[in-house]
Amino acid sequence: MTILNRSALRTAGWVAAAAVVAAVGLQAPATAATGKVVTYHGYQVAIPDTWSVVDLEKAPTTCVRLDRHVLYLGHPGANQSCPVGLVGATEAVIVEPLAGANVPVRAQKLAANTAAPQRVPTTTDRRIDLVIPSAGLLVSGSYGTQQPVLAAVLQSAQLTADAHAAPAAPAVTPKAVTPDVSAPGTFQGTGFDACAAPSSGAMQAWGASPYRAVGVYISVGQTAVARRPT
Repeated sequence: MTILNRSALRTAGWVAAAAVVAAVGLQAPATAATGKVVTYHGYQVAIPDTWSVVDLEKAPTTCVRLDRHVLYLGHPGANQSCPVGLVGATEAVIVEPLAGANVPVRAQKLAANTAAPQRVPTTTDRRIDLVIPSAGLLVSGSYGTQQPVLAAVLQSAQLTADAHAAPAAPAVTPKAVTPDVSAPGTFQGTGFDACAAPSSGAMQAWGASPYRAVGVYISVGQTAVARRPT
């Protein structure tokens, strides 16, 4: 993960600073975006200076709250420590590896070598989900009253040389299943006829007899023959 600050004019209410806040891992390439520039697994995005950045791999119990301006990196933990009564949502983003992620069915899959959507739609639940195949990432964003702010963040994204596509899922070959079906045929041996299928008890008793077949009449002119294996 890399976090940089770039000095620039105020744009869309973002205040740009002139100093490097933190740099962890690989250096990000130059960008014209204002605010903090964060790189994660080859995915680079610019966020407002007022946003926080949380590495969920280092803090797995962090509550992933969408009511605060935060960029979360990594999978949300299974044992999050969240306060009671969280309500509402604002502009926030979660970036996590595709491997192990719960990808929504409606997620928009971007084209190869693409990190930013051409447009960010307005949705009824105020959530946006993007699959970034070239970086092997799922990017999920939320917004409150400032959809253009989330749109600006997502559309500032670009790929760095460290982006790697997620490995393709191994192909699963369906296992051939041989149905257990008794094929019709001709039986030669001793047997007897019945007007109805014998009961389970009768079939058990039949097993001790020399008879190995029974003819059951199911309709006029048709006979079903049940045979007990020797």
